[in-house]
Amino acid sequence: MDSTTYGSCKIYNPDLELIVHKSFVFGVGTSNSAEYLTLLSPLNLALELGIKSISILMDSRLVVGQLCWGWRCNYEHLRVIRDKVLEVRNKFTNFEMNAVTRKIIVAHLGH
Repeated sequence: MDSTTYGSCKIYNPDLELIVHKSFVFGVGTSNSAEYLTLLSPLNLALELGIKSISILMDSRLVVGQLCWGWRCNYEHLRVIRDKVLEVRNKFTNFEMNAVTRKIIVAHLGH
């Protein structure tokens, strides 16, 4: 079901000091497209900040599965965003991504 989608992220330095806390509104789309866009937006921001090594915590098993575990991406609208994420991911010298529970994300982001 399509509805207004949004996401947010926090970026920390290696000393775990907060650098950026940002929210994004993406417009009408699916929750899965919002998950991908919520990943793509901070990856681009991290590159703009000169960050070359990144560790991602994400509660979307779908996105982590499709990017890291070899899961198929069955929908064209998601493949387009996934491919953009893969392109940006390759610009990092070190890229790590882990699936975590929603509870952990809420503890970090507050929602």
